[in-house]
Amino acid sequence: MKNWCLHRLEENQLKTFMFNHLMYQPLKDAMTPEERVESAKQLEDRRAWYKKYYPDLVK
Repeated sequence: MKNWCLHRLEENQLKTFMFNHLMYQPLKDAMTPEERVESAKQLEDRRAWYKKYYPDLVK
């Protein structure tokens, strides 16, 4: 099932949402080094996905 809230957003809001999701990376003090590496990997995966589907958003 598609995420119903996303297609209801205006395109501008959607781009803002995606940009925030792309740039945001939770780094908590409680994270272990392994969790930090995993978090960074997930961020890179998100960047790659956005670059593929929304190249104008990722410089």
